[in-house]
Amino acid sequence: MKVFLSSTYVDLTDYRNKAAEAIERLDQQVGRMEVFGARPNEPQAASLEEVAACDIFVGMYAHRYGYRPPGSDISITEAEFRHAKSLGKPIFCFVVNDDYPWLPPMIEEEPGKTKLKTFKTEIGAGLVTENFTSPDDLALKIATSVGRYINQSFGPLVSGLRDLIESNSNVSAASRQACAEALSAAVEIANRTLRYVAQRRRSSQSDPKEEAELSKSWADAGFKLLALPNPPNDLANRYLIKAEYWSDPELWTDERVEVARIRLTEIYDESRRILLGMNLPDN
Repeated sequence: MKVFLSSTYVDLTDYRNKAAEAIERLDQQVGRMEVFGARPNEPQAASLEEVAACDIFVGMYAHRYGYRPPGSDISITEAEFRHAKSLGKPIFCFVVNDDYPWLPPMIEEEPGKTKLKTFKTEIGAGLVTENFTSPDDLALKIATSVGRYINQSFGPLVSGLRDLIESNSNVSAASRQACAEALSAAVEIANRTLRYVAQRRRSSQSDPKEEAELSKSWADAGFKLLALPNPPNDLANRYLIKAEYWSDPELWTDERVEVARIRLTEIYDESRRILLGMNLPDN
């Protein structure tokens, strides 16, 4: 998963570095302005592209409102937050404790001061925020919040993959690899489908390109199941039917989905049960 870090820069450099390290220790990818590289886009356009590409948005706010591009009423930092919110991204916001000592040169004066106060009020009204003090304190709180979210959302299958590999350490490498690939594919396509369905529900718009990718991914995951030792043919067939579904969802009635047993929760739960319960041959 990709986590985007949003904040002003000059006042929070150490905080951003600590936060990035904490997220990377969770084995997650970090998106942040420091690693954008040379791009033809304006800075705000580049940052909004990164927000759109992320899976989780983390906002960190201290005493600077930040740079406002010419012609814009809001800072890039606020624009990033609003973009993440409009896209329905999972958002975690952290605000510096008002009582924590801060260097005066890093405290923005008017008009940014008032705009920052209004922005923080809006964040606090719509989200549960956490206060932070030192860079280490912020890093710990971000790691805890993001780690808990990942574990609750995607943990069962991911931890199951580790258990599966460990419990079958005595079987052939080819068997372990085949099962690991099948379970990884099940994790990836289930999570990707969940995110797309949630996004489509929020926007009330479909994305034909993404649906075509979903169709291909469900088919690929189904073929991985068929390549397993003692393959679960029924489940693999339902993956392939799910691929057919995403090739043109409008053709599928609720009744047809029910008969085919391809509701996402059904496939998700059964994939985990079957793949984690498999007895792999040792040759």
